[in-house]
Amino acid sequence: MKHKKVLKIFLLVFAVVVLIFGAWYYYFQVSQTRQIPVLSSYYNPNYRYSLAIPSDWSGLYSVTEIQPGNTAFVFTGDQKMQIPIFILYVMPDSSWNSQKNSPNNSYVYIAENGGNTYSYNIAVSNDVIKNLNPQYKDQFLKMLSEIKDVVKTIKFN
Repeated sequence: MKHKKVLKIFLLVFAVVVLIFGAWYYYFQVSQTRQIPVLSSYYNPNYRYSLAIPSDWSGLYSVTEIQPGNTAFVFTGDQKMQIPIFILYVMPDSSWNSQKNSPNNSYVYIAENGGNTYSYNIAVSNDVIKNLNPQYKDQFLKMLSEIKDVVKTIKFN
């Protein structure tokens, strides 16, 4: 009977020590290495272009290649909603030339390089912006207003 009581106390103390060590390890080892890096530029190795990204976007966006040549810059500041800021498209010059004067063309020309035309469009509706958490709305709208400046920084390597 006494041994069972000592064993229970020992297991309780052991569990507390393991929890404290686990919390310490997570805080000082894991959480410190999971910080989102400052992404001051984006480089696409397939098409060999880069864009300079404003420093205040750091930690508030991610980049997703939708399909080869189509890259979405996505607002991730509001963790409940991920909203595309803009999508950058790479298409053969012939595709661009056939649609650039179309009344349905929603692409904005950026540059031409290596037989491809680079363009973008803003893929967010006013309804989505209305539903954005108010604490993130101003930052998202600021990012939208900076798209023209971001795409002007395109460089080909």
